[in-house]
Amino acid sequence: MNPGAPVGIEDLCLLANTLAEHGLYEKAVQIYESACRLYPGNLALKINLGRVRSLQHHSLESPKDFLPAPKIEQPTTDLWANRYQGLGEIFLKNGRRDEAREIFELSKASNPSFYLPFLNLGRLYLDSGEFERAIAELEQARRFNPFNEEVCSLLGAVRFQNRDYRDALTMYVDALILSGEISKPASRSPYRTKIRECADKISGFSAKMRNDLIRDRRNRINARYEEFEQELRKSASVSSPQRETPTENPSIPASSQVMDAAKEADERKRTLEMVARLKRHLIFRNMDDEAVFKVARFTSDMRFLQGDFIFQESEPIYGLYLINRGKVEIQKSTPFGPIIYATFEKGEFFGDDNLLSGRKRFTCALAVHETDVLFIDKAGLATIFVREKAIAIHFLWYFWKSLSFQIREANDRMTSFFAGSSENAKREILAATVSSPGRPTHVEIDKKLEVLQTKGLTARELGLLARFSNEEMYNHGEKIFREGELGDRLYIVLDGSVLISKQIPGVGEEALALLKKGDFFGEMALVGQHHRSADAKAQEQGTTVLVVTRDALREILAIDTDSAYQFLTILCRILSQRLLEMNEKIYQWRMMSGGF
Repeated sequence: MNPGAPVGIEDLCLLANTLAEHGLYEKAVQIYESACRLYPGNLALKINLGRVRSLQHHSLESPKDFLPAPKIEQPTTDLWANRYQGLGEIFLKNGRRDEAREIFELSKASNPSFYLPFLNLGRLYLDSGEFERAIAELEQARRFNPFNEEVCSLLGAVRFQNRDYRDALTMYVDALILSGEISKPASRSPYRTKIRECADKISGFSAKMRNDLIRDRRNRINARYEEFEQELRKSASVSSPQRETPTENPSIPASSQVMDAAKEADERKRTLEMVARLKRHLIFRNMDDEAVFKVARFTSDMRFLQGDFIFQESEPIYGLYLINRGKVEIQKSTPFGPIIYATFEKGEFFGDDNLLSGRKRFTCALAVHETDVLFIDKAGLATIFVREKAIAIHFLWYFWKSLSFQIREANDRMTSFFAGSSENAKREILAATVSSPGRPTHVEIDKKLEVLQTKGLTARELGLLARFSNEEMYNHGEKIFREGELGDRLYIVLDGSVLISKQIPGVGEEALALLKKGDFFGEMALVGQHHRSADAKAQEQGTTVLVVTRDALREILAIDTDSAYQFLTILCRILSQRLLEMNEKIYQWRMMSGGF
């Protein structure tokens, strides 16, 4: 397995170079040293390591050393820390524990107060039997996020393995309270079983002592919630003008003012509880607490019984769904039975495919088991996106990755319609020829801007794209790229047309999309999906495409939040449309094949 497949070297370089530019040479050196261990044969990393070490050595000779060091914006460090978490989790799933450990350490370097890398390292050390190291990491995670159920659960497990039964009992009680399962029947709570196991190991530990402990821990957690609420109020008072208190308005009866205050307090408590629950989901783990609080105001609970529809085909788009418990299938009914397009389970989200487009649902969502979800209202989310571009970018980044994976799965599903020797045939197709780069050409910047205006880009984004891109020309029938090739760039059609297709064993070439002037393609290669999932070839003589590399795109997204928001929104809309077209194609194939 190629260690470069799940993580791009440019990610490591970008983070290290950003730190070096801000004078944080020691951290930059640490990242390059870790990267060199991950990629021992990469000469560029070694050269960069030497360059940063040299900058570190001579840094005192620079006039910049006598000026205040500029601060790195917190949202940027949060974003990189979260990206490294995803990469580390990929390594763990592939059984590459040492590499995962390195990535989690990089995440800690990019944001030392982010709890998630400590949690992942604690889990890793627990699995390998390194209990003391696991405890150290998990305690740090708990310090940064005292409301995380999983941290407490893992601390309970490692304390139990270490035979610290009293501490294990306390951690399992905290996990029980944070999970909300304390109000559920005992038979449905796994933490109650853990609590009984710990209590049995403690000599003379009575039921009364256990109940007193639960009461005490609940009071402690509630006190921390109140502290958190006060901090949020302080933050809100800084960013928004003070409102008049109810008592300052003599026209409102005092009893109504008291009722309104009680109602506000209940709503605040509900929102804070929702914040803690949202933070259990990956999409919110590195989001600032105040930002999560804003989303929590538009979030509600929903429960669906087995066989219930969460949404139906042709319904309007109401919002985004995050699964707390259960399993959901995205389906479409046919006379031959349903087509299952995707499956989502605990910790995953769905409903993003049409969220930005406004189209009605092409598919339905069915609860396979009894399922609990958190529902984020579309209108509320749209309001936040307008006011809080940093929050919007955070969501759009996850939507982009999610839609890319769904498209990749849809591509694989198309091939699965045709069994037999499909893999052998695919290898033969890929081995037959390899696409060659197009001929470099030149397109006047005015023509570039004219084409790109059709996608709704502002003058600023248009200029950025034009400046950070180059052009290539292809004649009719020439391949721009082939399925299975490595890819690191997206393309925009400037002139002519491009056919996106797949070679289906036993059937031949199947067209997926015909792209015209202004259309994007190849964008999945920019989110870590390095292998092309389909063919792209020119359909007209002199077809010209604008080429944007991964490095250039990163520069565009890093320039300012408005540019990043606009560009990510466009990409997500394009991916959403592409996914719909592919799902429609799968449906047509099912109907034409008589349910095959």
